[in-house]
Amino acid sequence: AIWYVGGPTTVIGLLRSMFPLTDTFWVGKLGIDDLSALCSNAFAGWMLYLVCAIVGYGVHSKVSARVGAKDYKAIGAVLRDGLYGALFTYFALLALVPHTTLYTKTLGIASAATFAVAQQHLQASLIGSIGVCFSNVLEATLRGFGSMKPALWVTLLMVACNVVLDPLFIFGVGPFPELGVAGAAVGTSIANCVGIVLYYRMLVKDFKVQVPWTRPNWKALKDIVMVGGPVAVAGIVFAMVYVGMGRTLNSVDPLAITAMGLGQQFENIPFTVTEAFRIGASTIVGQWMGARNATRARDAGWSAIRIA
Repeated sequence: AIWYVGGPTTVIGLLRSMFPLTDTFWVGKLGIDDLSALCSNAFAGWMLYLVCAIVGYGVHSKVSARVGAKDYKAIGAVLRDGLYGALFTYFALLALVPHTTLYTKTLGIASAATFAVAQQHLQASLIGSIGVCFSNVLEATLRGFGSMKPALWVTLLMVACNVVLDPLFIFGVGPFPELGVAGAAVGTSIANCVGIVLYYRMLVKDFKVQVPWTRPNWKALKDIVMVGGPVAVAGIVFAMVYVGMGRTLNSVDPLAITAMGLGQQFENIPFTVTEAFRIGASTIVGQWMGARNATRARDAGWSAIRIA
């Protein structure tokens, strides 16, 4: 069962790693200042994704338990609370837009050109994070069902959209505005918004999830955040270590941060594989706990450890 969830999730993660690699490919054609700006924001992008995933982690846990208990009607309420959580997360990220210089200054970026471009890209990423916030919650709901093959096809389409849109917005092809490095963030945001529509349609049409459009259950939303918060915070702290290392490298050679940012993108690949089976274990353990079968939940956990 863990392979059933973990296998497609691994492919999804590998496909998602194409987002930053696609950005890097096209931005590299703009010049070293632009590439350095993009790579310096790699760690901020990592932290941004983890913040957006806080609610998603909690929704995944809650939906898995509801599926295990065969309480399918309750899944709509969990998703509703998760979508509210995604909205609040987006507002919190928007509040950071005026303060993006703090991150770039912390890295010690000396080049004025690189600093300015990095700011444009980071601000565009925060403004466009609405796609990541909501698609994360919707995909987490699918993970809770243990059905990842549909999500795989959606992710493939999102990556294809990003591959097409990136050069259009970066270079200003045809009627599209020439946005430079910020265009990479715009292309990624639109691709994630496409995912929102497809994930939601899939959940409502194929999985018969009925979302009650009422006010959130604040206690349930708090529980969701309490589940996802520690997982995301652990990752953010780890990313902050890279920010500190980046500052040190910048003091030695300004181009070192570019190399480090490129390396971090490839480091995502093995991380993705291990993360996929964590998700598989969380799904199966959550479903067995929802079914009140602690023995099978424990067996699933040990199975995941053996696979690791």
